[in-house]
Amino acid sequence: MLKNNGVFISITFAQPHFRKPMYALDKYNWSIELYTIGETFHYFVYVMTKGKQLNEEDKYTRFKINSEQNLNTVELKADLNENFLLEIQID
Repeated sequence: MLKNNGVFISITFAQPHFRKPMYALDKYNWSIELYTIGETFHYFVYVMTKGKQLNEEDKYTRFKINSEQNLNTVELKADLNENFLLEIQID
């Protein structure tokens, strides 16, 4: 379990419009910082800090999942290349 002020770092090729809605849920109680690395191929580094507030833009990304779905739950629909997402235990 991530403690207050603890940091969770995810380094991936997954673009922000795919990952931010998954990470921006209230139940995690963390902020999200995004860094892009690379020139031809981009890596995306997501740095989440427990106990810090999400900014307004990141709060908005939650609605992109499904506006009728409970914002504290998300059903991961991973394709064959991202089955590892189903194994991530964040909270």
